[in-house]
Amino acid sequence: MKRIFFSFLVSFIALCASAQSKTTVRGTFTDLADGTNVYLVYSGFFRSPKVPAPMQTKLQDGKYEFTFDQTETTVFHLETPKMTFYVVCEPGETIECRDNEVVKPGRSQETYKSIVTATWNAYNADRSALYTQYKTVTQKVNDSNLPDEERKAARDSEEYQTFLKALNDLMPKYEGIIRDRIRKDPTSLWNIISLASFSATMAPSAETYELFADNVKNTLYGQVYCEKLGISLVGKPAPAFTLPDPEGNSHSLADVLKANKYVLIDFWASWCKPCRKSIPDLKEAYAKYHDRGFTIVSVSVDSDRDAWLKAVGEEQMPWLQLHDKEGVMRKYGVEGIPSVFFMRSDGTVIFEKLYGDAVIMAIKKELE
Repeated sequence: MKRIFFSFLVSFIALCASAQSKTTVRGTFTDLADGTNVYLVYSGFFRSPKVPAPMQTKLQDGKYEFTFDQTETTVFHLETPKMTFYVVCEPGETIECRDNEVVKPGRSQETYKSIVTATWNAYNADRSALYTQYKTVTQKVNDSNLPDEERKAARDSEEYQTFLKALNDLMPKYEGIIRDRIRKDPTSLWNIISLASFSATMAPSAETYELFADNVKNTLYGQVYCEKLGISLVGKPAPAFTLPDPEGNSHSLADVLKANKYVLIDFWASWCKPCRKSIPDLKEAYAKYHDRGFTIVSVSVDSDRDAWLKAVGEEQMPWLQLHDKEGVMRKYGVEGIPSVFFMRSDGTVIFEKLYGDAVIMAIKKELE
């Protein structure tokens, strides 16, 4: 009996030690000045009060280090004003990086690449193939030098509508691929992390959630996925907020709504390439519809204020620029960026979380 108790005690102590494992992520940057902010941000479904805030440190002698408690496999992105890259950690590991490379990865970094990154890359390859296949018509639609009538004809063409349908069908296709993987192995955490990589455009599904085994549901990924089930702002009032502009002046959503008939809120960041790639299309929509009472509010989620200000200067967007220091994106259920919310002057959300051409088509449908 004593032996059984002793064995149980040893196992319990080992379990506690494992649960409290210290993980370290450290590295160097050769082209960043000392004092530069470095962030380690929880990646995926982590726009939730359940999730710890990003960790922050400053570069000293070209080096940085994060040490923290960890209990489960976690994907982070390491962020500076100039770059961002992914780091995958298991409890108790020491990860080493140099510039934007993980030179001493943990044991799960390659697994992440072979499953999660590979799935995301396959989706992007399919998406790029569609743009190549319909290159002529999409170029006409996006060419601001063409007359409005010619661009409108291209947008209304059967060929362009076929392109949009094929583009919209891609996300259900990849959701189905991930569901098939879950059915084969409901205990794998990598399947829910794969869903997290699509979280900006793939809404959580109760049907998908129920496919997971309890060990996945009980992780932070599983808990946050469950929390997001059924959350949508469409048809509901947009959450109120007041945020500062580049000069430090405060602006409320209520005041913006009073002054306009339609408002598009665009959550973005300086380091987000898809966000910045979408800005020319937003500029085009703004120029075309601003006289009809349409405006845009760009809400930056940059951790680094200087990086935000630099990007604002570079992009020269002619609408209101705000900096989210209050966690407003959490109120909107934003999981990834770019993420847009389109609303009428009474604050009712008409559509949410669309991307690329789908945003412009939705604006056109409402205003024309």
